[in-house]
Amino acid sequence: MLKSSSLYYAIVIMLLSGILLSSILFIENYFFQIINIHYNSDKLIDFNKSSINYSLEYFNSIDTTYSKFEPFNNNSISLIKRMDWGYLDVLYCTSIYKKDTINRIGIVENYDKDKFALFLKDNNIPLSMNNCIIKGNIKLPDAMFKQLYLTRENNGKNLIRGKILSSEKFMFKAKTFKLPKVINDTLFFDRLENKVEIYNDFKNKPIFIVLKKKHKLKNLIIKGKCIIKAVDSIIIYPTASLEDVIIISPKIIIKDNFKGSLQFFAKKDLIVGNNVQLKNPSVLLNFCDADRKLNVLQIGKNCNIEGGIILNDNSFGKNSIMKIDKNTLITGKIYCNSALFFKGNIKGSIYTNKFIYDNGEMKFDNALKDITIDNTKKINSIILKENVSAGYYKIIKWL
Repeated sequence: MLKSSSLYYAIVIMLLSGILLSSILFIENYFFQIINIHYNSDKLIDFNKSSINYSLEYFNSIDTTYSKFEPFNNNSISLIKRMDWGYLDVLYCTSIYKKDTINRIGIVENYDKDKFALFLKDNNIPLSMNNCIIKGNIKLPDAMFKQLYLTRENNGKNLIRGKILSSEKFMFKAKTFKLPKVINDTLFFDRLENKVEIYNDFKNKPIFIVLKKKHKLKNLIIKGKCIIKAVDSIIIYPTASLEDVIIISPKIIIKDNFKGSLQFFAKKDLIVGNNVQLKNPSVLLNFCDADRKLNVLQIGKNCNIEGGIILNDNSFGKNSIMKIDKNTLITGKIYCNSALFFKGNIKGSIYTNKFIYDNGEMKFDNALKDITIDNTKKINSIILKENVSAGYYKIIKWL
């Protein structure tokens, strides 16, 4: 007959064994749950990437309302749509796998290596150059250029690395900017107070901010899906922190040393000061007032602009001008169906109706001096045309 102490020890050992076994089973079950969670998460991320790659491959056919992408019969589905955001395109992709969901939103740009570094419309005036470097194929009137000689200035040779072809007597029409039709909130201000902070995620509907009077933006933060519209004019100071927003005003002035990444749409004047830095994807667009004597899009010295610069004037130079000052670097595209006074440098392409050059003593049509145009590398490209089919699309910024 077992002693009571022996029975006691046997019961304790059995209990401890049961606890240990239960702990092992619990840990094993928890371990497999963790593995399953990571597995589902990886599957969801991979499926989301596949959905985005599919969307980019067929981007021109993506609708502005959500459509289903369901290539596999494994409880996975993606909802895809595109949205016009000013001059840019935004891709929305929501992927669902079993009970998990992931949302990705990104700005899309076209990575077509533009065929031409320079297109100069044929106005029966040849291009004259002095100390210029152009890398890439170009289109010029009568497929030729000549040397520009200036008195009291250094005269240098020109270097062209690319084919020279004849240009046409017309330019393609630049696309127009588009705004979302559905607005979340419309906020009317006589003035935006200093230190105001407005954030709006791109998952939400846009916030529309209307400024009734001439306004100065400084000492404030506005980021995300916001549209700022002024009835008169807007002056932007370097103390303003602006990102991904759209600014619309008859007249826009950007003060020296401003830094940001956003889109500007003006109807009369768009003036950019010195030492301004606009990161990609930024847009400067003057769509010109046809009834005004002179509309100006002007960029100062020592600026670094990444994105697109567009002057769209249906009068073709009769009442507008684009000016880009020296030591300014543009990375992207310039479109000017008016007169372009270009003294900067560009990594990308220029499409223009005509050039002008003025050294204070003499003025020339279709003349360039001391500039560099380099189109030898693929760069992220603001889409200037409607329904671009060439090249490939890529997410250049996640929102």
